[in-house]
Amino acid sequence: MEDKKPIVLTKPSDIRAFQLLALKGAMKLEMKGLKLSRGGSAFATVKRMYPQLTGSRKQIFIGYMNILRDMGLPLAEDMKDGEMKNGKEKVQ
Repeated sequence: MEDKKPIVLTKPSDIRAFQLLALKGAMKLEMKGLKLSRGGSAFATVKRMYPQLTGSRKQIFIGYMNILRDMGLPLAEDMKDGEMKNGKEKVQ
């Protein structure tokens, strides 16, 4: 069995990356009908952070995913056998 070590985020850039990825997860849950426990929705937060994202929830999510990819953040959706796939989803 593998020993799992805790992840410690100490650099501000790591903490920011975690926050952005947590927002992605919250958006996925909101698309399935779940809500955050307090504050505004994840979609409202993302739209406030990136006002250029407009359209349906799906279009905003795809646009946000593309922004995260442009930042170089590793996304589970892009992993294939431990390697990053190339390319971005296009907003239709």
